[in-house]
Amino acid sequence: GREGGREGEGEGGGGGGGEIATRDKSPKLKVPFTLKTHVFFITHKSLILGLTQALKRYQRLQATYANLRQPAGVMAHLFTQQKRILLSQVLAFQAGLTHPQLQDLCVSFYSFTMQWMVEMLSEQRKQIFPLPDEPPPQLQVVPECFVESLVDYATFVRQGRPQQAPLDMSHYTHHTITFITVFMGSAQLVHNPHLRAKLAKLLSLITFEGGGPRDHHYTATSTPHQAIQLVFENHMLASRHLLEALMRIFVDIEFTGESMEFEDKFLYRLPMYSVLEFLWTIPCYRPSIETLSHQVIHSHDYTESPVFLRFINMMINDATIQLDEGLDSLANIRQLELVRESTQWNTLSDDEKQQHQSRFRESVMYAKNRNLLAQKTVHTLQFITTDTTKPFVISIMVDKMATMLNFVLDLLVGPKRKEFKVKNMEQYHFNPGELVSGIVSIYLNLGREREFCEALPRDGRSFSMELFANAEDVLRHLHKPYEMIAALQNLATRVKQCQESMIKEEQNY
Repeated sequence: GREGGREGEGEGGGGGGGEIATRDKSPKLKVPFTLKTHVFFITHKSLILGLTQALKRYQRLQATYANLRQPAGVMAHLFTQQKRILLSQVLAFQAGLTHPQLQDLCVSFYSFTMQWMVEMLSEQRKQIFPLPDEPPPQLQVVPECFVESLVDYATFVRQGRPQQAPLDMSHYTHHTITFITVFMGSAQLVHNPHLRAKLAKLLSLITFEGGGPRDHHYTATSTPHQAIQLVFENHMLASRHLLEALMRIFVDIEFTGESMEFEDKFLYRLPMYSVLEFLWTIPCYRPSIETLSHQVIHSHDYTESPVFLRFINMMINDATIQLDEGLDSLANIRQLELVRESTQWNTLSDDEKQQHQSRFRESVMYAKNRNLLAQKTVHTLQFITTDTTKPFVISIMVDKMATMLNFVLDLLVGPKRKEFKVKNMEQYHFNPGELVSGIVSIYLNLGREREFCEALPRDGRSFSMELFANAEDVLRHLHKPYEMIAALQNLATRVKQCQESMIKEEQNY
């Protein structure tokens, strides 16, 4: 009983007692309920019909106001009057939704809901993890729209200004982290992958609520508030299971079972990168990382591919697609810029110019999106490989990793790099120096493993020893530290030795 309709409605009347029947095809599960259960479900339904709809209306009004532009032919005073009316509506909704008493009541009720749902998992088994293959009867009758309403409101509270938030959020934050840790990674408990991705976004808002960015454009320098970091450090359940849950939804969002816009999965993953980096730096989360790495190294012992292995595979795929499409869009932009600057532009008809402008806008949109995502993906691979290399050099992964790095580095430092030299690179979130530096760092991190050095020259598509020489020239131009350049030279020497050994073995064979 999770989709739509009248989930959880009782059979029989009155408030004294009865039972709720699930809609599972298996034998129906009977769950006793009381007046409290009636009130619980009615309260959630009331919040969905009232509060959730008000939140959606408020967000639509905000978006309309932010994108409001004076149309041609409309007098200035009429446009100003329309703008004021719209602003008054936005402020009216904001005043109602951020009323302190309403927020305190909603936070308390949603916090109770999260606690109750988590406790239902451990009521019979006396433990939460490992999660059961099938939710307990009490959770099977809770529709997922309740969870979505809860997540939407928590996201609204976190995105609001600090002075609008309830005074005491510490207990609420702890329960929210527990709830996310348990439900975000489980397709059995939450079927809708989009809803689980919303939990990941909420988690990103929690980790960066101490002054970090409020949108998806996180930076490596955004610093979580010390109090929030302390909550994560002292949260034993999260330290053991949150990283795995985050990787599971990162992987699962690839397979939604429906026709989703291709770039949507990238946008879902974007806030996950910053959460991953935040958790990666907390010492008490290291044992969890080591456990996940150990599962990859011994993946032949498992009937199912370990989640960290699938996560790495998705990261490599994403990096290849994002960098390839981002650079391809930049090449298109450069060609379109050259046409504008040439005498050919004046010979084009109005229709041809309009088509040109449309292609230019489309290329700009793709370039911004893909380049931003590529920067985050490369940065994530960089900090992961700083101290975790073994999972990347197992036999089924090392060649794929080497091929991706060679392909991307060849695009950035090889002959094709001139094709991406557009005006105002920052406008398109393109920082080639940072990309080259990040990719070289990944080379150096993985270069500590002999398997990686041997895999590089096996790539017959993009590899050549000139790659290292070209990268070295770029690093010198960027004034990178001598230690980095010397380390790259050392890596090139070792790869050359591996290449010579490989050629010699082939000749002997």
